[in-house]
Amino acid sequence: MRLGIPHADVVTQAVILVALLSALNANMYGTSRMLYSLAERGEAPRTLARRTRRRVPARAVAAASAVGFATVVPEAVFPGAALPLLAKAMGATMLFMWLALACSHLVLRRSLERTGRLVLRTRGFPATTRTVIGAIAALLVLMALSPATRPQLLTSAALSAALALTGAHRARRRHPHPARRTAPPPSSPSREPDPPARASSAPATD
Repeated sequence: MRLGIPHADVVTQAVILVALLSALNANMYGTSRMLYSLAERGEAPRTLARRTRRRVPARAVAAASAVGFATVVPEAVFPGAALPLLAKAMGATMLFMWLALACSHLVLRRSLERTGRLVLRTRGFPATTRTVIGAIAALLVLMALSPATRPQLLTSAALSAALALTGAHRARRRHPHPARRTAPPPSSPSREPDPPARASSAPATD
């Protein structure tokens, strides 16, 4: 269909390019700040927590940018094959991430209610959270049943499981359970010393 607008294709491509750059900027900002936050908590290399004089986590931004540029290399080596695979794998990974967030919300919400620290309340809880969990689980089942998406699902599941186990292991090492205190063995009752002998009150005789 022709719109009759001169250079409409160029304008459309420019709009798409600006939208992609905006999405890239937002993802770069979020990824770098997430790396910085993880580094501050000791869950990422400490060097990523260093900031410039303007309080910018430059090393985290550089690391996120390096990973972004590294993802372009497979597409250059295998044109038309690597990018769709990465996009599909990202979709499955996002589903696992949202599933973990929903399960965390289901557990932590009740914990905050018990301790009285709940500030923001979600309407319809827990029905809305359980609905989200059910919908994501249904999508994962559909991906497992489809031969086209099954490899990406299995790859994302293996990666998510490896990251979860690594995180649990690191958390256990950082916060070990306190050793059970063993009760000291019962000491034998000490025998009270015998009272001193009372001196005789009878007068001494020669």
